[in-house]
Amino acid sequence: MTEPSDPGFPAADLPARMQAADTAREMIPPGDDVPARRVEQRARIGIDGEPMIELDTAGAVVYVGGDWEALVGFTKPGPAALDALLDGVADGVDQVRHSIEAARLRHASAVWDHGSLPDLAFLKVLPIPSPTVADAMHVVVGLSASPTL
Repeated sequence: MTEPSDPGFPAADLPARMQAADTAREMIPPGDDVPARRVEQRARIGIDGEPMIELDTAGAVVYVGGDWEALVGFTKPGPAALDALLDGVADGVDQVRHSIEAARLRHASAVWDHGSLPDLAFLKVLPIPSPTVADAMHVVVGLSASPTL
């Protein structure tokens, strides 16, 4: 199965310089199970076009998917996607950003109440394996109808 993509999203949203450790890991391809694990993590948010983004190890937005028009009135938000998701969180943007970093470093997941859409009332933060860098974790952040991790 191939990775979902957004042809209108710039692929150049990558850090200009990679850390030496990331460069070394990049030489080791990810395991064969990574594509299936990535699909599984995205499915934990939803499979019906729920708005979600993926952040790489440097925090750059590398994937935007789902029905953004229902959430904020545009379909290809690019880097504004994270701000659009965080706007509806009642518990505070700083706490959610902390959970994003925890997902990347400690592989911890989190669920937050979200008030933008009644049928997508939860913001999920989940670690997801990098498709290109062995042993590196990206983070998927998206809206969901279910609070279950």
